Amino acid sequence: MSAVTDSDAIVKYDIENKPGISNLMNIYSVLTNKSIEDIELEFNNKNYGEFKSKVADVVVDELTRIQKKYNEIVASDELDKILDDGINITRKIPKRKFELMKQKIGLNRN
Repeated sequence: MSAVTDSDAIVKYDIENKPGISNLMNIYSVLTNKSIEDIELEFNNKNYGEFKSKVADVVVDELTRIQKKYNEIVASDELDKILDDGINITRKIPKRKFELMKQKIGLNRN
C-alpha cells in the first residue's frame, strides 16, 4: 500500500509519468493474466487505494500459493528422493572415469 504513486489518482499505464502505478499494473497483469487495457477499464473511476488493495490481495494470494506448495514439498520425501537420485547418478560418472583412467595408465589388475 505504500508504493510510490503520483497525485492525479488515475489508474493508467504510463511508464514515463506514472512509473509507480505502471509497475503495480505490470505486477497485477502478470498475476491475474489480465491485459493492461483490461486493468485500466477495471479501475476506471476508482482511486489508487482501491487499486493498491487489489494488487496487494493478488500478491498475497500468489505468495500463499507458493508457500503452501513449498511446505508440501518440504514435508514430503520428494526432496530427499531427488537428492538421493542425483547422488546415485553422479557417483557412477567419476567411478567410470576412474576405472577408465586406471586402464589407460595400466593400473588395472587382470
